[in-house]
Amino acid sequence: MENVRMTTLLEAYSDALNRVKNSPEGRKAVAYWQPLVTTRAGELACIQDAQSGDNKARLYLFIRSIPQLGSSLKKFLGPDSRVSNARVRNGDDTEFVSEAMIILDQALQSYRPAKVTAGKSLINDFSMWIRNATMTQGMKLNRQANRGYITGKVAKDDQVHVSSYDAHIEAGGDDIASLHDTEKGITLLDAWQTFVDDPSLDSGKDPTLRAILKFFLAREDFDVNAAAKKFGKTNMTIRTKLSSIAPILQDHGISYEDFGSLIQTHGGKSLAETL
Repeated sequence: MENVRMTTLLEAYSDALNRVKNSPEGRKAVAYWQPLVTTRAGELACIQDAQSGDNKARLYLFIRSIPQLGSSLKKFLGPDSRVSNARVRNGDDTEFVSEAMIILDQALQSYRPAKVTAGKSLINDFSMWIRNATMTQGMKLNRQANRGYITGKVAKDDQVHVSSYDAHIEAGGDDIASLHDTEKGITLLDAWQTFVDDPSLDSGKDPTLRAILKFFLAREDFDVNAAAKKFGKTNMTIRTKLSSIAPILQDHGISYEDFGSLIQTHGGKSLAETL
């Protein structure tokens, strides 16, 4: 009953979390794992598979945590329905879910099921950890006004996170360990060149995706407010344009994580010059 009530409350604020649950990958994850996690051994298997990189197990843990994440999202968006609805229209709920995906991946790296009290649900314990962590992260995000579908402070010595929950659903998170793989780097540069030549970057109304992407890369930050001011558009227009980069990158074999690798290795300004 509590989960139903919390889910109903969440849906009044946003469907961003439910997009994960209702995605084809999310439905497959639930169909596979739901019958198996009725015992502690099944829960342990799910967590261990997620820790090993299995995306179905990872997504199932995220979906099972939606009631807890819903309370974090509600607090993040704020108690005033007019304000929270405006923030949803601005894409803040999407940003929160992207961050929650990253938090889940970080939690999996350090989670130790053996330390959980015998008889206690491992998945419920993990979900409460996610709730507490996202509550903290939500407060941090509320202090950062300039975030979008692609986020990150870009500098030579900084690790870049490229956040998109669509990318997380499909690919299972960042692949930071392979950023400095030389052979992969050469392959990515070749793929980037074909991406640069793609006419889809120039289609549609101004500003084109090429113009927006070049602006962000040249600045070496993804400041949505600055881009909206530069092009005389709303934040939502910039966010929508920016989100359309995903399928074009994928057409050229470049994931969001690969894109982050290119920025990390070659710098935003250098990539902007190729556009």
